[in-house]
This record gives sequence, C-alpha cells and structure tokens, in this order.
Amino acid sequence: MQRTRPIVVALLLAFVMFAGMYTGALAQDEADSPSANPIVNIAHFAPFAANPDDTSVTISVNGADVFTEVVFGDTFVKLSVLPADVYTVEVRPTGTVTVAMSGVFTLEEDTEYTILAIGDGSANMPLELKGIVKDAAPPATGNAKVLIGHYAPFAATIPATAVDICNDATNSIVFPGVPYGVNSGYQSLPAGIYDLSIALAGTNCAQKALDLPPLQFTAGEVYDAFAIGKNSAVFPLDVVSLSGLDFPAMATIGHFAPFAETVAGTAVDIRVNGQVAFTNVVYGQYVADVVVPSGDVLVEIVTPSVSAASGEVSNAVILSNTFPLAQTSKYVLFAIGGANGYPAAFAAREISQTAPAGQALATIGHLAPFASLPALTAVDICMDGEPITGLTNLQYPNIVANIALPAGVYELVIAQHNTNCTPVITLAPFRLKDGDIVNAFAIGYQLTSGATFPVEVISTTGLRTAYELFLSLIARGVAE
Repeated sequence: MQRTRPIVVALLLAFVMFAGMYTGALAQDEADSPSANPIVNIAHFAPFAANPDDTSVTISVNGADVFTEVVFGDTFVKLSVLPADVYTVEVRPTGTVTVAMSGVFTLEEDTEYTILAIGDGSANMPLELKGIVKDAAPPATGNAKVLIGHYAPFAATIPATAVDICNDATNSIVFPGVPYGVNSGYQSLPAGIYDLSIALAGTNCAQKALDLPPLQFTAGEVYDAFAIGKNSAVFPLDVVSLSGLDFPAMATIGHFAPFAETVAGTAVDIRVNGQVAFTNVVYGQYVADVVVPSGDVLVEIVTPSVSAASGEVSNAVILSNTFPLAQTSKYVLFAIGGANGYPAAFAAREISQTAPAGQALATIGHLAPFASLPALTAVDICMDGEPITGLTNLQYPNIVANIALPAGVYELVIAQHNTNCTPVITLAPFRLKDGDIVNAFAIGYQLTSGATFPVEVISTTGLRTAYELFLSLIARGVAE
C-alpha cells in the first residue's frame, strides 16, 4: 500500500530542485515538441531488519537525497520529473552514510521503469536494486500482458524459495518453479478472470503459501505483480502491484421471469459479454455469488430454438442490458416479468458486504407481478401485526437493499397494502445474528393454490430458521 506522509511534499520539491540541474536539457524553443520524460516506479521490498520500522532508508539520486524514511512496503509510482539520462541510485539505512544498495540506470524517453529494493541482507539473498523495463508493445487483440516477480526471501536458500504459480480453477501450474529473484517477464495471457495461488514448488499446487483473490486481466492492459515478505508474522507473504490490478465483481444471478405457460417453457441461456455463461436455466433457478467481470458488463437472456427442418440452433435475445459493475462489489441480478402484461426486465441492486456493528443486513425484493397494475401489487411487510417502517406499500418491481436490522428472531408476514397486516404469505420464523447479510424475494404471479407460478418467497442467501436456532441452543447446552 502506498503511504501518504508529509515527506511527499519534500520529495516533490527535491525532484523539482534536482531537475533544475538539467535546465539545458529541459529548455526548448516553444515551437519544439519535447519528448516525454521517463516514467519511474520505486518500491522498497527488502525486509532486512527485525521489523518494518527498522527497514527505514534514504534514497538518493546522483548524490541528492530524494526519498527519506522509506520503509518496507512503501511504493512511489508514475514519477515523471527527470529527463532521459544516466542516474546513480543509492540506498542508505536512515541516519547513516553507509550505502547498502546502489545501481546505475539509463533512463530513456517515453519508457517506463521499475526499480525495486530487494533482499534480506543474507549471503544468499543480499540487498540489491532490481531494474525492470516495461514492455511497450501492446498486447495482442483479446490478450493482456502480465509480469509476475518473486522477491519474497522466505527461506534460507534460493532453491528453498521456489514456488509454482497455480490456476486454482483448472488446478494447473501457470508458471512452474519460480525462485526468489526471478520474474516471468511480460507474458501474454488471454483476457479473463483468473483464480491464482502461490504454492510451494513440487507440491502439485497442493501446498499453498498464498491464495490470491480472483484477478481480472483486461484486454489491452499491462500488469505487474510482485510476491514480497518472509512468510512470517512481522513480514507476511503478500502480493503487491505497482501497475495496479483489476478485480472482478460478484453477482447472484437468477431467473424469476414466468413468461411461459410451463416452467420448462421458460428455459433460457444467459450470456455475459457475448459468452454463454449458463445454459437451459428455467424459472426459479439461481446461482449465488458468481464471479463476473467488472466494468460495463453486457448481460443477455437468450431463448435457443432448434429448426425442425435443418436442426440448426438459432438464438433470440429476449432481454439485454449493460450494467456498470464496480470492482470487488457484490450485486443481485435477476430476470423478471413476462406475465400479467409486464414486459421481461432486469432487477438489479448492489449489496453491501459489511453489516453495521451489532446488526444484520437484509435485502427485500417484490418481484411478483400478481396484478396488472403496479399499485394493485402493493404489499406491506409486517411483524407482530404492524408494518415494518420502510417496508410498506412495496410495489412490483422493487428491491429495498441493505436494510439494517437488529439481531433476533423474526416472524414476518406479507400482507396486501392497507389490510391491517392480514397475511397473504407467512414466512417461517428465522433468526438474524450480528453480521448476517441475507435476502428474501417474492416471486411468481399466480395467487391460486397448485398454480404453476405461485406467489412465494425465496432467499438466495438462506435464512436461519427458528428450528435451526432451537437445535443450536440444544447443541450449546450439551456442549456446556
């Protein structure tokens, strides 16, 4: 994580002052078109002391102190102050004149460089500066470029630090046997979502040292990722990126559109960004917590049909929309409608992933088009014979997301609006605990018993029933 400290202002002033030494190189006629300065990224990845505070160093460029009190994990990115030239970079422990690491770097115009301080100071992994030049060639169409570096001195010898970079989705090795001090170079990979982990070499990805969150490699982008740390409490193993990494979003996707005469007749395929993600999905089915791309995501609901004459499959898009999904955020995304005169549509909301302290979060949705006018679908959510504040006059289609509720046992009923909470649907008692994040959605459109698409309540998160609470209390009593 990049730290924000008062020295940043001093750093910028020092850079400006230092750049002033090169006024001859910078002074140009107004009619000239100056080339872009080199771009430089700097990172301190050298865990050479007993704790991060004691790794504090000063970084000088051509004898001028530029960065001070820099500790393990600090990064400075996209610096573009100095002109192209040859520079000597030296690193000294704070308060000393002893140079612990140094290097000479030739920086050229329109080029990006990364300078890493690495090593733990041991004989096998000494302190040194590592330079990396960014690959300027754009990735091939549909691909991203990724550089992965191993700068985590977590063992006594270099061979003992060897790791495999694994793809957990396929249980396969992407980069085998990478030892400390080595990077992969910029490798071209198909754009997409990758579930990666770092495992000890030779364990067939079974012995993981670090399991990474899903990463999104976007077409046309160039990324870097560096393993750092000593796999200890003080210097835990971590992955840091100076380019920045993209992360996917997560969505619960459901088909709640009763648009046909039978459930089988509602079968559809779901496409995400033009690729088929789910096939033969029928009314009432959902998939919880699917990792999906972030950014502007095209979701299409498709009804496939087979020609009796030719046997060819044709697809008709009955519903499509582009959703802006934020990185690491969580959503519900449902196909609804198609009955009682309502067109097929999407219902979507962002769901908070953290409940307030001492409370639970609930999302309640009215996705049941059981009357031909929205006002006639209005319902109240009631408890103990009283409507719950904020959950009255809910009309199709509406989702009330992220309602903070105290922990406790809830016995809710759904009643038509302004009927003194006379139950239409009575939910089984359920319990909310501190930190729970749950949902419940009314779906269907037929109020008669035995109907094909009855009005009912489902939960894609599950609700802890009172019976489960009873069992947990018995178990607790037995344990005590």
